[in-house]
Amino acid sequence: MAHTFLFEPAVWTSSGTLWRADGEALEAIGRTEIAHRPQCWLLSGTLKVLGSPPAEFVHAYWIEPPGPTAPA
Repeated sequence: MAHTFLFEPAVWTSSGTLWRADGEALEAIGRTEIAHRPQCWLLSGTLKVLGSPPAEFVHAYWIEPPGPTAPA
């Protein structure tokens, strides 16, 4: 799968199952936002694992956009 989603400013949502090492299935939901600024691209979001207790992972990245000579 090509990760071309970085090239489009958008909000992406996901849902699925996280499998623990012991085989227990836990519901998981996520949200990621891609924003393009003149000096950088921003990627931020969360992944929530709805276990007991629930856990939330937060991520934020500052990405240097590819230059005009970057490979396609």
